Amino acid sequence: MRLKRHNFGPNLKNSDIYTQQGVRALVLSSVSGYWGVTHTLQQKEV
Repeated sequence: MRLKRHNFGPNLKNSDIYTQQGVRALVLSSVSGYWGVTHTLQQKEV
């Protein structure tokens, strides 16, 4: 039981890191996509 509990900790931390990376990637992709749209719109106006 102690071993299982000990292994559960790192797994929980790893999954937390993965979710943080996933959220960060999602935000970055949405921001870059939004910037790309606004940038192309600005180029068309000029």
